Amino acid sequence: MSSIALCLSVCLSVCLSVCLSVCLSVYLSIYLSIYLSIYLSIYLSIYLSIYLSIYLSIYPRLPVFLNVCLSFHLSVHPYHRILRISPLQKEHFQYPQEHSSWEK
Repeated sequence: MSSIALCLSVCLSVCLSVCLSVCLSVYLSIYLSIYLSIYLSIYLSIYLSIYLSIYLSIYPRLPVFLNVCLSFHLSVHPYHRILRISPLQKEHFQYPQEHSSWEK
């Protein structure tokens, strides 16, 4: 009888320790991921807002510089160039019409 009781107690303790460790690790990983994501988002938003306010107060011409960079990017990038084509400019991008002089 004592060997059966010893076997049951060992099995029960092993099962409980495995279940507790798995449950605790899952709980801690979920809790820490949520906590860290919220903490980091709040911290980064506060830090970036303070940093940008200080930086913009020191360098007031930064928006002008960013505007110039953005306009340069829009003028260089081919996808944006295609999107900015006006209806009057579409003639340049159409295939040429066949002329009667080309036909034989």
